[in-house]
Amino acid sequence: MLNSLQRIGFTDITEAVDGKEALSKFDSSIGFIITDWNMPNLGGATLRALSGPETMAKSSRS
Repeated sequence: MLNSLQRIGFTDITEAVDGKEALSKFDSSIGFIITDWNMPNLGGATLRALSGPETMAKSSRS
């Protein structure tokens, strides 16, 4: 996936080994997420729920 994104011009890419690491790396600079729905430690559906717009609005006020 990384190579494919780089070939079409994406250069600022953040990777994670599982959902828990992905959530720890998530911040307002992330424009979109490509995720596996069934990941260890934190699945894609939960990651989506925890990294949605409401979460970013709350974390930017902190």
